[in-house]
Amino acid sequence: MPGFPTSVAPGEHEEFLLEFDVKKSDTGTGAVVWLQAASGYGDTWWAIVVDGAVVAIVYLEEGADAKPFEAPYGNVQTAPQDHAVSVAPLGDWDDDTDIDVSLQQEYFTEDKGKNVLVNFAAIMSVEEAYNDSGQLSNWSLTGLSRFATSRAVEGRSTQAKIDITLTNNAGVYTVKLLLNGIVLASGSRTGNGVVTLTAENNSGLSGSVTVTYTADITEDTGAYVLGRWAARYTVVVAGTSVTVNDSGRGDRLSVVVGPIAAGVQTVTVTPISDTGVTGSTFTDSITVPGRPEPPGVLSVVAGGAWNATDIQFVPSSTVGATYVLYDSELDQPIAVTKAAAVHAAGTYPTPITWRIPNLAGAAAGYRRLIVVAVLGNVEDGLRRRLKIEYDSAGNVKLPRPNIPEFRWQLPEPFSGGRTANVEWSYNSAGQEGVATKVLLYLLAEGAAIPADGAAANAEQSIGTAVDGLYQGTLTFNAPANGHFRALVRAATAAGAQSLNNTALDPQLASNAVLPAPTDVAISVVS
Repeated sequence: MPGFPTSVAPGEHEEFLLEFDVKKSDTGTGAVVWLQAASGYGDTWWAIVVDGAVVAIVYLEEGADAKPFEAPYGNVQTAPQDHAVSVAPLGDWDDDTDIDVSLQQEYFTEDKGKNVLVNFAAIMSVEEAYNDSGQLSNWSLTGLSRFATSRAVEGRSTQAKIDITLTNNAGVYTVKLLLNGIVLASGSRTGNGVVTLTAENNSGLSGSVTVTYTADITEDTGAYVLGRWAARYTVVVAGTSVTVNDSGRGDRLSVVVGPIAAGVQTVTVTPISDTGVTGSTFTDSITVPGRPEPPGVLSVVAGGAWNATDIQFVPSSTVGATYVLYDSELDQPIAVTKAAAVHAAGTYPTPITWRIPNLAGAAAGYRRLIVVAVLGNVEDGLRRRLKIEYDSAGNVKLPRPNIPEFRWQLPEPFSGGRTANVEWSYNSAGQEGVATKVLLYLLAEGAAIPADGAAANAEQSIGTAVDGLYQGTLTFNAPANGHFRALVRAATAAGAQSLNNTALDPQLASNAVLPAPTDVAISVVS
């Protein structure tokens, strides 16, 4: 991967990630970026890039649970504004001092309708002939093409030659145009005047020339018509100007101009010769499509299985928008380069129910997908995401809430005796299932992580958000002296739990009266 340290594994950025989700923050001053690293690439540092600038360096353990990270905007405006958000692996590097990731925009929400592709043809002009003793003038030729009807001039990529002969047969003058001895076009007339040239040998070359005969011109004479192309072109779209140099390799040229605002825009192409002479300007217009509004939030219709999964969303408010699905296999990144399915336009605000393609077979795991609204081949900039979980039989499981953050209450995790206090916080941005409560598990030393859906030791209502976050403290009385770990999960009203399996480091629970020395447990935590 050019520009990155050798500690970064080879491959595309998107292959490294199982989760890459960008949501607006509650404050509007940045984004919340959810990341989950795929297994097989090792634990790595990542740079979060917003609008071309590194705003955070974060550490991801391979295969660990998805986590949210703050990504502040560098230029905050009150009006809606597009922001490009990308992430780039840094390997073992924990800073970006010597690594430029500003051009590594791998995933972004830029308005794709702003770029215009302009295709145009380079036209050869013929002004005069050489070594013809002044007998041929007023050339007008059509069907000229580089290499097919002319031969290159060495050292002059914008010039070409066509050989000429002129013969007299009893006052009938014949003009021929040739390439390597093969006749491309010819014409005859009696006496001086305009000769009409007709294509031969399927050359497509035709036109006319004025003859003022004085002597025959043979192939040995070395007479030729000199054709010229413009050396460069000025292309202007809606006031944005770019220069395209003639490559000398063909008559078809193209350039991408942008960003361009949506609407009917004027396009001009002006040729300029190698001596600085400006030719006639060609003018056209193009309707630049605007970005459609995204669909509503995606959800899974109740029930379903791996071979009958229905998703639902409110269609885009943009009339005529259709929908494209980008899908994944179980526990794999989304295949964002190839559409898995398309859906016709809906009628806002009537919800659309879409049965998405079957998976290869029934199995437990996560399926990840993106749905985008499309209008005039322009995708919306939001790219709605959904994560669907299946059990081992291939049945759709209830959507889970996000994973909460939690820690032992400081400075002391125990308020007295064996009463444990654990602080928690919950960020609801992008949650698949709506959390209504948090659950506390207190695990004795050596105890296994509780199974998904296991009964908790204590619980607490999620309450009301403060500054965009839900916060609280869970309390539980340890059943005995010893070392304990704490685990906090969020849960929905339907009983779906966040799937996090990392508990806090062991802490010592003690009685108000210290136990006898033989009962003291000592733990060293690095």
